[in-house]
Amino acid sequence: MEHMPSHLFSLPLVFLPEEVAAAVPKRLSESFSLRAARLGDSQEFIVAIACARPTLLTVRSLVRAVSKVDSRHVAIYSPYLDGNMMKALSCEGVAYIRDDGNVFLPFLGVAASPVPQGRAAKPLSPHAQRIVLNVITGRWDGVSAGELAETIGLSRSTITNCLAEIEAILPSSISTEWRKRIVRNPGMSKDELLAEFEPYFVSPVRGRKLLKGRGALDPLKRNGALLCGESALPYYSDLAHDTGILRLALYRKDIAAVMTETGEDWIEANWFEAPDIIVEEWSYGIDGASEASVASREFKMLDAIGLYAEMRGEGQDDVRLLDAVSQLREEACR
Repeated sequence: MEHMPSHLFSLPLVFLPEEVAAAVPKRLSESFSLRAARLGDSQEFIVAIACARPTLLTVRSLVRAVSKVDSRHVAIYSPYLDGNMMKALSCEGVAYIRDDGNVFLPFLGVAASPVPQGRAAKPLSPHAQRIVLNVITGRWDGVSAGELAETIGLSRSTITNCLAEIEAILPSSISTEWRKRIVRNPGMSKDELLAEFEPYFVSPVRGRKLLKGRGALDPLKRNGALLCGESALPYYSDLAHDTGILRLALYRKDIAAVMTETGEDWIEANWFEAPDIIVEEWSYGIDGASEASVASREFKMLDAIGLYAEMRGEGQDDVRLLDAVSQLREEACR
């Protein structure tokens, strides 16, 4: 055990004199040496010291065998755990120790590892950005991958890719609890979280439909259209209200339903015509709506964080817009 670290997280790793006599199959007892240990004043757990490079199959078999005869948690120790093996173990909730910089002890609530390799931080995909916005607001704080897949209506593999994008930016926002991948706020303020993810935000607006006509607004309301852009920004800032064109945000999958329902009541304006309504086509579902509504229109508004994702970077040559977006960010972080 000359490679075994004596301290983890500045706490002494102490091996107890007690012998661990777990009745495990001979092939496993020959591959692992079991020792009782304690990290500082924590609860006792069992360290399974691998005699050779362990495989995922033998680790699974050992943890299963020990759990049948001993209620204490098991942590695998081996200096030969590579990145893929550590990732596989953490995904299955299996505790491990490689060295003092690579530790995963979920039953003690502690973990340490280098920034994940193999995936560089990059601009967020639409669904990953949606998840981030909901974590910042607290709506999806502590939600598992399975729950996200069900809520958003996406496959588990797509959600897994989204969580990998988020983990590449802020590793501490993704944790593993047994076999569940969890996305959560790692104890940061809204301002701190936004500062971490904001450089990787991408505009949610894929396109805009400029509409003219006398069509009813009810189909837009029924399909979840929300007041956005310069129609919503005055309610979060000192920007003067624009009483002309109404700007609405709608998930791209809902726009077709609206256009079908309204028929010829709303038509797309020609390039030389001033539209009556601008409908933004969003690349992901809109979850956040302010409880406030505009009395004359009866539309709810985007919440502050959703509106900020839309408006950041807009109006770079317009001082009044820049000031309004700055105020909006302050509102989003409250």
